Amino acid sequence: MQIFSPNSVRVCLVILQILAVAGVWMMRVGERTSMAHSLRGFFILSMLLLSIVTVLSLITVPGSGMSSGIVLAVITVLAVIDCRNTARR
Repeated sequence: MQIFSPNSVRVCLVILQILAVAGVWMMRVGERTSMAHSLRGFFILSMLLLSIVTVLSLITVPGSGMSSGIVLAVITVLAVIDCRNTARR
């Protein structure tokens, strides 16, 4: 018995991957604004949902693990990398 259709899981996965990439981009752009706290919360929520759907996709669609892992890795690196120039001359 299959609870989730593989196609619907793929669609949710792609939508959440796009949402998470947009979330990390908005979080980095709005770091020093009044919206920083809200954007950080949006990013954390999108990462949580993406992680849940990634695990679900690994169960229902076995071949989707590599692309999901790459997207999660890129999003994580973008979230923690510091692009500001701290050395002032």
